[in-house]
Amino acid sequence: MNEVKNACIIDDDAIFVTITTKIIRQHDIFENVLIYNDGQQALKGLTDIIQSGDLMPEIILLDLNMPEINGWEFLDEFSETLYRHKIPVFIVSSSIDQFDIEKSRSYKCVLDYIVKPLSRDDLFKIKGEYNENRY
Repeated sequence: MNEVKNACIIDDDAIFVTITTKIIRQHDIFENVLIYNDGQQALKGLTDIIQSGDLMPEIILLDLNMPEINGWEFLDEFSETLYRHKIPVFIVSSSIDQFDIEKSRSYKCVLDYIVKPLSRDDLFKIKGEYNENRY
């Protein structure tokens, strides 16, 4: 079975990104990690990757609270324009608001909602869920 090798983190929290990428590298969870600091940057970057024909990330780890374009706005645009590439999204947020959790279920591209902090076990779970829900 081919496993997910390329992940994308969309999060403006430098500490979260640093810790998460360190865990990923220490445990060889993903081979490559693409990082964007906000939704706008991510939409542009992913669009550029598509246009260049480069390999797209196989999963996206998305924060909700970011400047420029937040996670919800990213999901709205992503669902309309980029989801045809079938990249599943895992929301990784500090929000424990039940409204956010329920809202995340309304997006076809969202496979799971995980509350920060993200652990090594969470990352292995994400990888496993991706492999179970391949398109």
